[in-house]
Amino acid sequence: MADVTRPETVATATRGARAVFFACTAPANGEPDLVDRKGLVDVARACIENNVSRLVVISGAGVTKTSSPAYGFLNAFGGRMDAKLAGEDELRETYRAAAAAGRTKGDVASYTIVRPSGLLDGRGKGVRALAVNQGDEAAGFIDRVDAAETAVEASMNPNCARVTFEVYEAGTAVPTRNLSVADILSDPILRTVASVVTGSAFKGRGEGGAGDESRARATLRERRGGDWSTLLSNLEPDA
Repeated sequence: MADVTRPETVATATRGARAVFFACTAPANGEPDLVDRKGLVDVARACIENNVSRLVVISGAGVTKTSSPAYGFLNAFGGRMDAKLAGEDELRETYRAAAAAGRTKGDVASYTIVRPSGLLDGRGKGVRALAVNQGDEAAGFIDRVDAAETAVEASMNPNCARVTFEVYEAGTAVPTRNLSVADILSDPILRTVASVVTGSAFKGRGEGGAGDESRARATLRERRGGDWSTLLSNLEPDA
C-alpha cells in the first residue's frame, strides 16, 4: 500500500512494477495540491528511480481550458483543476529532465496521460465505440470500464510513450473551450447539481455555446479503430 502524500511509501510500492496507474484525486475536503500535483510528481520520480516502464496518469479532458464553465466549477473544490494542470506540466518536465540526464532509455521509464471525461457507470461499449483525440479540444462521455481498459492498453503500447490524449465515446464530443458542467457529469449526479446550480457554469449538455462548426474543429484530430492497436496508433508525443 502507498500514500501519495508520503513519498517514502510510494518508492517502496513502485519497486519492481512494470506499470503504475495514477488515478488519484483529493477528496472534496482535501488538498488537491498535495495529491493531484505534488503526489503525482512524487510518483513520477519514484517510477523513474525504479525504472518502471510506464506510468499511466488518469487526468481529465478540459484540464487546460481554464476559462471554461466546467473548469471553474470543478476548480472551486480547493483548486482541483489548477493542481491537475500543474501536475501534468511538472510530470512532463520531470521526465524530460530525467531523459536529459540519461536516467531513462527509449520507452523505459516513460509516461502516458489519458484524459477521459463524463465518466458513466455503464457496462462498457468496447474499443469500436471509442474515439481518441489530442490537443485537449474535445470531451465526451465514456463508461468507466472503457476508460480503465484504455489505460491498461495504453500501458502496454509503445506508441503511447510520452503521449497525452483524450478518449470518449464516439459521437458524444463537444468542444472543451466552452465545456459546461452538464457535459461532464453522469445522469444521477447531473440531476442533483441541476437542482442547486444556476448561472453560466450550468447549461444543458452540448449547450455551452458550441455550434456544428466548433464541434467540427474540435474533432479534426479525432481517430477511431476497430482494435486497440489501430485506435492508439499515430499518436503525437508531447513536446
